[in-house]
Amino acid sequence: MTDRTCYLYRHFAADGSLLYVGISAAPGKRTSDHARHSGWFEETCRINVERFDSREAALSAEAAAIKAESPRWNVIHNARSVPAAPELARQSLTRQVAFRPLYTLKTAAEELGLSPQTLASAVAGGRLSSVTVETARGARVMVSGWALIDWIESMEASDD
Repeated sequence: MTDRTCYLYRHFAADGSLLYVGISAAPGKRTSDHARHSGWFEETCRINVERFDSREAALSAEAAAIKAESPRWNVIHNARSVPAAPELARQSLTRQVAFRPLYTLKTAAEELGLSPQTLASAVAGGRLSSVTVETARGARVMVSGWALIDWIESMEASDD
């Protein structure tokens, strides 16, 4: 991995509690991603950004900050129990895909901790592939577990 400028960011709620800590080479874009895809983002009232000379330095600072500050929505490095969040979705979904190969947008959204509108927007924008299934109640837009994993991975890759 090559050294390059990277940023550590912290999202805070109105009451000052720490919601999330992360790193990105493009913190503005990553904030936009969180706004679209992270269920906790609506609680964000303030964001602090700190510059590091390398991704490795930012990763180290991120791990230390999560361990020391216990943000509500971080999973990795966090000793406290964290509610289900979109960041957990890939691990959870990978285990479930064999049992539920197709999801309605509502069910997928519940699994990911997102709104059905967020997934519908991803489908409409061509970022999440879907199929239309004819049922007794009419046509339903559904997504496969593998399509959800691909979509999550594309979001993760976009913050590198």
